[in-house]
Amino acid sequence: MSSPTDIVWSDNSMRSPFSKAASIFFNPETLLPFLIGSIFLAVLGSAVWEVLFSLVTDLNDNNALAAAVQLAIGSLLIFLLSVLLFARGLKQLEPETLADARTPIKHRGLILLVSREEPCRVAIQHHADRLERCWLLHSDQTKAMAVAIADTYSGNRMSFKLIHVNDIYDPMEFFQHIRRIYDQLPIGWLPQQVMADYTGMTAHGSVGMVLASLSPKAPLQYTPVNPNRSNESMTPIEIALRSSVKSAKR
Repeated sequence: MSSPTDIVWSDNSMRSPFSKAASIFFNPETLLPFLIGSIFLAVLGSAVWEVLFSLVTDLNDNNALAAAVQLAIGSLLIFLLSVLLFARGLKQLEPETLADARTPIKHRGLILLVSREEPCRVAIQHHADRLERCWLLHSDQTKAMAVAIADTYSGNRMSFKLIHVNDIYDPMEFFQHIRRIYDQLPIGWLPQQVMADYTGMTAHGSVGMVLASLSPKAPLQYTPVNPNRSNESMTPIEIALRSSVKSAKR
């Protein structure tokens, strides 16, 4: 009996790329339009050649050899020009890094996934100079930890809201909780003023948080563990998402 995680290989997954390409190419739905298009392009190319050859021959006093040489040289020059223009066009588009890692600026709001106390405290302390509100997503197991964190930092302009997560393995529940936070921000607040830290809880929680933060383009960060001290967290790192391609500066 196979377990739910067993991988079942189908016949399609075992086929080589060549056989897949051949089956697609020789498919009647693919091959027939290709042949028709090739014939029309060949006829068009032949007609253009005949017209150009006739014109160039007339200019060379009916010297067919000279006309053919000139057309060959002209075709080569046009081809080289096309390659240069194509290469220049590619240079106009430069790939851009999808994400930049940097130390985040202080934010008015902070969303945390509570599973370990240390990264939550480091994240709060990083934004403490400007932090006004913090949302703590917690499970049944981490509710006491969330309450302790809120009790420690509450007051002095900083307020906390605890949000209970029923199923920590359901990314959509995290998604809905965080989207609700963005939709119900205090008057005058923008999603860009609320930092979401996807460190903690489960990978499903992190996925739900990232997805919820993409639509309003809210900032994201994570609080890494010190590689030399496993119980110590380092300064948070912001992940700044950008477009994948941009026009080159002139």
